[in-house]
Amino acid sequence: PVGAQTGAITVANANGTGTTPTFTVIRPAILSVDPAAAYELDVITINGANLHGTTLVSFNGVDTYAFEEDFASDGTIVYVEVPIGATSGPLTVTATDGTASIDFTVLKLVPANLAISPASGKEGDYVSISGDNLAEVTSVVFAGGVAASFAPIDNGDGTTSLQAQVPVGAQTGAITVANANG
Repeated sequence: PVGAQTGAITVANANGTGTTPTFTVIRPAILSVDPAAAYELDVITINGANLHGTTLVSFNGVDTYAFEEDFASDGTIVYVEVPIGATSGPLTVTATDGTASIDFTVLKLVPANLAISPASGKEGDYVSISGDNLAEVTSVVFAGGVAASFAPIDNGDGTTSLQAQVPVGAQTGAITVANANG
């Protein structure tokens, strides 16, 4: 029955009870995930047992059907693409014999490797900010906590840079660039 555990089975009738040797309940199990953390749209490998007949994979409640069983592995390997919108939390596989979960980290792209040009200027001047993951920036804040107006610039090579105007009240120091991920 649903919820049965591995162990002895007890059988009873009006004359008494009897116990069987240990009965093993077969359930899916996730033993590891490779890599242990990944970005949206990356393909990961789920290694486990009894994963045959996989019908659904879920990342912290975000379902995906972009998976493929490795049939040669006899139910031990499933390849899956991390879906858009996935977040860190339980990675759950639903298969013929039940479900199995393991904690999984979904990495998010944040602005990185930032550079500015020029390195100094006065209020009202423009600063170019280059780096990685700048396509969906939501804020540019100068030292002193002063938000700047900015515009994304398509560099024509698949990258984006920013042009920010030094705001009134900006102070000497770091410029913070953020997107929805941080």
